[in-house]
Amino acid sequence: MIYFEGLESIIESTYLHDTIGNRVSEASTYVNPGSTKYLTGKVVIINSPTYPEESISELVTNGCEVVVRGKVGVEGVIIQPYILRLELRVMWNGRTITDLNIPLSDILRDYSSYDPDTGFLYFPKLPLNFPGLKWPDGELSCLGWVAQQVGVNIKEDTIFRDLDILKTGKVSFSR
Repeated sequence: MIYFEGLESIIESTYLHDTIGNRVSEASTYVNPGSTKYLTGKVVIINSPTYPEESISELVTNGCEVVVRGKVGVEGVIIQPYILRLELRVMWNGRTITDLNIPLSDILRDYSSYDPDTGFLYFPKLPLNFPGLKWPDGELSCLGWVAQQVGVNIKEDTIFRDLDILKTGKVSFSR
Protein backbone atom coordinates (compact mmCIF):
# COMPACT_ATOMS: atom_id res chain seq x y z
CA MET A 1 0.00 0.00 0.00
CA ILE A 2 1.21 3.48 -0.89
CA TYR A 3 0.83 6.16 1.76
CA PHE A 4 -1.34 9.02 0.51
CA GLU A 5 0.42 12.39 0.54
CA GLY A 6 -1.14 14.02 -2.52
CA LEU A 7 -1.38 13.87 -6.29
CA GLU A 8 2.11 12.44 -6.79
CA SER A 9 1.29 9.41 -4.63
CA ILE A 10 -1.97 8.85 -6.55
CA ILE A 11 -0.11 8.91 -9.87
CA GLU A 12 2.46 6.44 -8.52
CA SER A 13 -0.32 4.21 -7.20
CA THR A 14 -1.90 4.17 -10.65
CA TYR A 15 1.42 3.46 -12.36
CA LEU A 16 2.29 0.60 -10.00
CA HIS A 17 -1.29 -0.75 -9.74
CA ASP A 18 -0.98 -0.53 -5.97
CA THR A 19 -3.57 0.54 -3.42
CA ILE A 20 -3.38 3.84 -1.62
CA GLY A 21 -4.26 4.66 1.97
CA ASN A 22 -3.70 7.10 4.79
CA ARG A 23 -2.61 4.71 7.54
CA VAL A 24 1.10 4.80 8.25
CA SER A 25 0.93 1.37 9.89
CA GLU A 26 -0.36 -0.24 6.67
CA ALA A 27 1.83 1.61 4.17
CA SER A 28 4.80 -0.16 2.63
CA THR A 29 5.74 2.59 0.17
CA TYR A 30 6.05 6.35 0.49
CA VAL A 31 6.14 8.84 -2.38
CA ASN A 32 7.97 12.16 -2.02
CA PRO A 33 7.50 12.14 1.76
CA GLY A 34 7.09 15.53 3.38
CA SER A 35 8.85 14.42 6.54
CA THR A 36 12.01 12.31 6.25
CA LYS A 37 13.53 12.56 9.71
CA TYR A 38 11.77 9.55 11.24
CA LEU A 39 11.25 7.51 8.08
CA THR A 40 13.60 4.53 8.33
CA GLY A 41 13.89 1.22 6.53
CA LYS A 42 11.02 1.93 4.11
CA VAL A 43 10.63 1.90 0.34
CA VAL A 44 10.49 5.49 -0.89
CA ILE A 45 9.79 6.57 -4.45
CA ILE A 46 10.85 10.02 -5.60
CA ASN A 47 8.90 10.93 -8.73
CA SER A 48 9.23 14.72 -8.76
CA PRO A 49 12.30 16.58 -10.06
CA THR A 50 11.70 19.34 -7.50
CA TYR A 51 12.10 17.02 -4.50
CA PRO A 52 15.14 18.22 -2.48
CA GLU A 53 18.32 16.18 -2.84
CA GLU A 54 19.07 16.81 0.85
CA SER A 55 15.91 14.89 1.72
CA ILE A 56 16.88 12.07 -0.64
CA SER A 57 20.28 11.86 1.09
CA GLU A 58 18.61 11.75 4.50
CA LEU A 59 16.35 8.90 3.37
CA VAL A 60 19.36 6.91 2.12
CA THR A 61 21.18 7.59 5.42
CA ASN A 62 18.07 6.38 7.30
CA GLY A 63 18.32 3.01 5.53
CA CYS A 64 15.41 3.50 3.16
CA GLU A 65 15.37 1.88 -0.26
CA VAL A 66 15.05 4.97 -2.43
CA VAL A 67 13.80 4.62 -6.01
CA VAL A 68 14.14 7.76 -8.12
CA ARG A 69 12.38 8.26 -11.46
CA GLY A 70 15.17 10.46 -12.86
CA LYS A 71 18.88 11.02 -12.37
CA VAL A 72 19.95 12.73 -9.13
CA GLY A 73 23.32 13.46 -7.58
CA VAL A 74 22.85 11.19 -4.57
CA GLU A 75 24.74 7.92 -4.07
CA GLY A 76 22.84 4.81 -3.02
CA VAL A 77 19.56 5.40 -4.87
CA ILE A 78 17.98 3.17 -7.50
CA ILE A 79 17.35 5.03 -10.76
CA GLN A 80 14.19 3.60 -12.31
CA PRO A 81 12.53 5.85 -14.92
CA TYR A 82 8.90 5.48 -15.88
CA ILE A 83 8.29 2.97 -18.65
CA LEU A 84 5.83 4.33 -21.17
CA ARG A 85 2.97 1.95 -21.78
CA LEU A 86 -0.74 2.22 -22.39
CA GLU A 87 -2.41 2.62 -18.99
CA LEU A 88 -6.17 2.27 -19.33
CA ARG A 89 -6.75 3.33 -15.72
CA VAL A 90 -5.69 6.89 -16.61
CA MET A 91 -8.21 8.77 -18.74
CA TRP A 92 -8.54 12.36 -19.90
CA ASN A 93 -11.44 14.01 -18.09
CA GLY A 94 -12.12 16.55 -20.85
CA ARG A 95 -10.56 19.47 -18.97
CA THR A 96 -7.46 21.49 -19.79
CA ILE A 97 -5.29 23.53 -17.44
CA THR A 98 -3.62 26.66 -18.81
CA ASP A 99 -2.33 28.19 -15.55
CA LEU A 100 1.39 27.35 -15.26
CA ASN A 101 1.45 28.28 -11.55
CA ILE A 102 -1.40 26.10 -10.29
CA PRO A 103 -0.40 24.06 -7.22
CA LEU A 104 -0.63 20.26 -7.40
CA SER A 105 -3.12 20.31 -4.53
CA ASP A 106 -5.46 22.44 -6.66
CA ILE A 107 -5.09 20.09 -9.62
CA LEU A 108 -6.04 17.19 -7.35
CA ARG A 109 -8.94 19.00 -5.69
CA ASP A 110 -10.41 20.97 -8.60
CA TYR A 111 -9.36 19.37 -11.88
CA SER A 112 -8.97 15.63 -11.44
CA SER A 113 -10.73 12.73 -9.80
CA TYR A 114 -9.50 9.41 -8.49
CA ASP A 115 -11.49 6.32 -7.57
CA PRO A 116 -9.54 4.37 -4.94
CA ASP A 117 -11.77 1.31 -5.40
CA THR A 118 -10.99 0.90 -9.10
CA GLY A 119 -7.68 2.78 -9.25
CA PHE A 120 -8.97 4.97 -12.11
CA LEU A 121 -7.53 8.46 -12.40
CA TYR A 122 -9.35 11.06 -14.53
CA PHE A 123 -6.87 13.81 -15.31
CA PRO A 124 -6.79 17.11 -17.23
CA LYS A 125 -4.40 18.02 -20.01
CA LEU A 126 -1.46 20.20 -19.01
CA PRO A 127 0.44 22.61 -21.27
CA LEU A 128 3.73 21.31 -22.72
CA ASN A 129 5.60 24.03 -20.82
CA PHE A 130 4.05 23.14 -17.46
CA PRO A 131 6.84 23.05 -14.85
CA GLY A 132 8.11 19.70 -13.65
CA LEU A 133 7.02 17.44 -16.51
CA LYS A 134 10.57 16.12 -16.99
CA TRP A 135 13.70 15.53 -15.00
CA PRO A 136 16.84 17.41 -16.09
CA ASP A 137 18.06 14.19 -17.76
CA GLY A 138 14.90 14.12 -19.94
CA GLU A 139 13.08 11.34 -18.12
CA LEU A 140 9.38 11.87 -17.41
CA SER A 141 8.30 12.95 -13.95
CA CYS A 142 5.05 11.63 -12.52
CA LEU A 143 3.27 14.64 -14.05
CA GLY A 144 4.93 13.97 -17.40
CA TRP A 145 3.91 10.31 -17.32
CA VAL A 146 0.27 11.07 -16.51
CA ALA A 147 0.18 13.92 -19.04
CA GLN A 148 1.44 11.53 -21.75
CA GLN A 149 -1.36 9.15 -20.74
CA VAL A 150 -4.03 11.81 -21.40
CA GLY A 151 -2.65 12.80 -24.80
CA VAL A 152 -0.07 15.50 -24.07
CA ASN A 153 2.81 14.30 -26.25
CA ILE A 154 5.78 15.17 -24.09
CA LYS A 155 7.84 12.35 -25.56
CA GLU A 156 7.59 12.28 -29.34
CA ASP A 157 10.17 9.54 -29.95
CA THR A 158 7.78 6.76 -28.94
CA ILE A 159 4.80 4.88 -30.32
CA PHE A 160 2.90 5.88 -27.18
CA ARG A 161 1.56 9.21 -28.50
CA ASP A 162 -1.98 10.61 -28.58
CA LEU A 163 -3.05 8.08 -25.97
CA ASP A 164 -6.27 9.98 -25.24
CA ILE A 165 -7.48 9.24 -28.77
CA LEU A 166 -6.31 5.65 -28.62
CA LYS A 167 -8.23 5.07 -25.40
CA THR A 168 -11.51 6.06 -27.05
CA GLY A 169 -11.31 2.85 -29.09
CA LYS A 170 -11.94 4.72 -32.33
CA VAL A 171 -8.44 4.14 -33.67
CA SER A 172 -6.13 1.15 -33.65
CA PHE A 173 -2.71 0.97 -32.03
CA SER A 174 0.00 0.01 -34.50
CA ARG A 175 3.53 0.96 -35.45
